[in-house]
Amino acid sequence: MRSICPVSTRALLVVLVSLGVAVGAVGSPAYANNASNAAKATHASTSDVGVQDICNYTIQRPTIRRGSSGPAVKQAQCYLYWSVWGAHVEPIAIDGQFGPRTEYWVRVFQRCAGITVDGIVGSQTWSYLTYWANSPYYVC
Repeated sequence: MRSICPVSTRALLVVLVSLGVAVGAVGSPAYANNASNAAKATHASTSDVGVQDICNYTIQRPTIRRGSSGPAVKQAQCYLYWSVWGAHVEPIAIDGQFGPRTEYWVRVFQRCAGITVDGIVGSQTWSYLTYWANSPYYVC
């Protein structure tokens, strides 16, 4: 099980990655020398890490699933975009409609994060999405 880094450690990682130093998450060899993670780290400076949420559609975190719509769905879609590298290759629409494509990316995220894969964004998935979207790394 991977431990979650405190903000000060994450800030250090952002600095190291921005300087071109190869770093990896403990227990996750896929992160070492990963160009996509290095590219994501450049979007955050040390002053943003842990201070501002990368997605600002809503602070509400209701349980959402296929058929849901509104700002919470936009928030989840934005988090998915910033959490899963593949969402950049096959972009997820941030349209507020929880359809089959959003469900697909939720399942991909849940599988990568090692949490229950059900395609539903409940409290556990929100927690992981919030962490990974605001992290300088992609979960997968």
